[in-house]
Amino acid sequence: MLISYGLGSAAPTLAHEFCGAFLLLFYTELAGLDPVWVGAALMFRMVLDALIDPWIGRWSDQTRSAAGRRRPWIIAGSVPGLVFLMLLFAVPEGGPWFHMIYLTIASSLMAVCFSAVSIPHMAMAFEISESPRERVRLVGYRNFVESLCSLLALLSGPIALGFVGNTFLGKVLSRADCYGMAAGMILILGTLTAVFSFRGTREAPTEVTESQVSLVRAFMETFGNRLFRTLVLAYCLLVIANRTALAQLFLLLEYFHGKSGDATIPLLLAFYAGSLLSMPIWIISGPRIGRITCLMISMIVWPFTYAALAAFRWPEIVLLVISFVMGASFAGILAMLGALVPDTLDADRIQNGQRREGLHASVISLTLQFGLGAGYLLTGLALQFAGYRGGTKPTSEVVMGLRLSTAGFPLILSVAAILVLLCSPFMVRSVKTRYIEVSENV
Repeated sequence: MLISYGLGSAAPTLAHEFCGAFLLLFYTELAGLDPVWVGAALMFRMVLDALIDPWIGRWSDQTRSAAGRRRPWIIAGSVPGLVFLMLLFAVPEGGPWFHMIYLTIASSLMAVCFSAVSIPHMAMAFEISESPRERVRLVGYRNFVESLCSLLALLSGPIALGFVGNTFLGKVLSRADCYGMAAGMILILGTLTAVFSFRGTREAPTEVTESQVSLVRAFMETFGNRLFRTLVLAYCLLVIANRTALAQLFLLLEYFHGKSGDATIPLLLAFYAGSLLSMPIWIISGPRIGRITCLMISMIVWPFTYAALAAFRWPEIVLLVISFVMGASFAGILAMLGALVPDTLDADRIQNGQRREGLHASVISLTLQFGLGAGYLLTGLALQFAGYRGGTKPTSEVVMGLRLSTAGFPLILSVAAILVLLCSPFMVRSVKTRYIEVSENV
């Protein structure tokens, strides 16, 4: 069941990582769109997805079916979302305006479909078990699948492009054809994993409660849960830190360490190896030494990996070790945060008498989107301030600014996230105590 649950996030992860790596390149180089137009289309997608996420969370909370509240969404969202992914990389003939509209519609529909998978799937983990150990395992299996799918999606593009110029069914394959082939393989793999997840998971019988308040009020009430609000704020800070660091990482590797193109692949593999191989350790360590302790260790180690990359020009073996530790520590952050959130919802469920896991999951999804957007904005401002200009070799002063920015954002924002957790009057460490107090009062 744990494997089946983890595979439920495979389709959205494969699609989002593949688009994140290759969609901009595809539409600028092969469809002829200006980058600013691609950015505008994706911004519209983000706004639309953010607006509909709370509705998806509420619909998921109120779903009634023989298959459960969450499981039907895995199939209902994955299959059409994967079809829209294929359509994104099968652009019909037309001018720039047509391609702009086509990209906006197809990417927006894809994003909404995958939100209809991700939010119920996340909510399912919140209610499958009340055991802290099992919650760590659930999130650990999910993060393991997501790391593996991210790696497969990032490698699928270069592998597919290796077939450019070959003949298939009497046609010489172009770059666009190879991108379409990669998207087709993701469609097949994503569909199979969605079906496997649907059939392999089971939902415990749950009473569906009809909310007596409006969606806006119910959405705002989620922020009344101080424990949940604390974790969401810490998560937002870490998402911003991760986005700013990753957005500048390959520039740092190219202009400071002399690594570009194919030379970064070993480091990428080391990062995902750390993420994948460390997950069993986090699953075991979380319940034994404490989820808060594991979270703090991860949050301390992770930013220093970026600081180490920015500090010195290391030998190849040291760069591989740093990348491995970076992947392992960030995997620990995601696993422990994900395992703590269900505890904060226990008290909320007792206080309000409603099952609103889906609505809380939509808040986490919105936080992720906001953090990504803020991270991109901060990165642009930092690069602008440092004097970086694309297409020109940066000066030593620009490289120094890049080093400071790549190391500074993770360090500062991680410290802020740690302080949020430590200084909150409703300390996360007291989640279980708070839960018992509320239960007794009720």
